[in-house]
Amino acid sequence: MNEATLKDLKQFITTTVREEISGVREDITSLETRINARFDENDIVQNEILNAIGEVQELQNKAIRRHADTIDNHEHRIVKLEKRTA
Repeated sequence: MNEATLKDLKQFITTTVREEISGVREDITSLETRINARFDENDIVQNEILNAIGEVQELQNKAIRRHADTIDNHEHRIVKLEKRTA
């Protein structure tokens, strides 16, 4: 092989490798975009779940406070009745 052939071969190899790398970069970018979209979807679902859990917990806390208030009221009334009978 002479110098010109080697130079042409080197140029061919360089061009081929650059094209392949470019294709791989495009594939990686596309994959990265799809992965980010899935993470965004998961974030939305997780936020909906957490909000639902928070709402249920808030309702349960209100019910617990209401029952605690009722028990306190009953205890107060029982103490008053006990004092009257004593």
